[in-house]
Amino acid sequence: MIRFGYSAQVYVDANTGEVIIANRGTQNLANVKTDVGVALGQVANAQPIADEFAKRALVVAKRVLSDAGVKMTALYTTGHSLGGAEAEGQAQMFSVQKGPEAIPVDVHITNFSIDAPGIGERAHKGDQSRYTSYNLSARGDVVHKAGGDQLEGTVQVALPIGPRIAQTEGMMIAGAATAVELPFVGLPMLAYGADQALEAHRSTLILDQVRGTALGDTKVMELGTSGSEILAAFKTKSARVEPVTAQIQPNTNAANDAHAATTGDDHYDIWGLGEKGNIDPAALKVDANVIYAEKWLDANGYQSKARLQYRNG
Repeated sequence: MIRFGYSAQVYVDANTGEVIIANRGTQNLANVKTDVGVALGQVANAQPIADEFAKRALVVAKRVLSDAGVKMTALYTTGHSLGGAEAEGQAQMFSVQKGPEAIPVDVHITNFSIDAPGIGERAHKGDQSRYTSYNLSARGDVVHKAGGDQLEGTVQVALPIGPRIAQTEGMMIAGAATAVELPFVGLPMLAYGADQALEAHRSTLILDQVRGTALGDTKVMELGTSGSEILAAFKTKSARVEPVTAQIQPNTNAANDAHAATTGDDHYDIWGLGEKGNIDPAALKVDANVIYAEKWLDANGYQSKARLQYRNG
């Protein structure tokens, strides 16, 4: 755990029989090294440690529940960012685990990740009949796009909160491209985009916004498997809770129905440029930078280049 910076906790509810394995996200340099591997689509080098912790945690949880005379009813894996990827890996592992370290056959696994990157090839090696998986992110988060595929069947939902994708990924791409010829313009754009990306990636951003909605009052196992259902619950205040029907078998089509929040309402400014190829003041969001950029362009007779075309690869 020290070598790879892994940290986690297990919670056991001796009244309900529920077990929660919670994995910590990135917090130190060892985690950053693991993050690089995840970004390249490799299984995190801390994943074997996360799996081993989960197995030992389950042994302890079973003992606690046995001593309390309570049957195990549910297993949850959870985490933010890197911890969310490790949680998906644990859910995959338990879904196919055999022998004494396996969970009871009548216990369903529910993974609930926040801003988690993918888990590479391991994403397709689980038994979908044994688990349901969710990954919630802010609309401007870019981390959940790294690491390859999410655990197969994961309901991926971009909640309409926090900075827009144009302010994070779009601004960083635009800044990097502009900095080649206009460093005094591009570098502030790049810095602004990176700052907004960090804001979008905060775990508390989602937790704070979900509190007080029906989504915050709904048990994870009752969320269903549709991104649109989750968004509907997010928009409904807790005074008007509308429960959804649990579906144990994940519906992959429903799970993929979305990245449900729209991000293309300001499509042209994803590059930090206006419709005619000019620097877009609305994208920069910093008046001083906008004024300086426009003066610099005018003084140097800069001619706008053809607008870059965004294409979803």
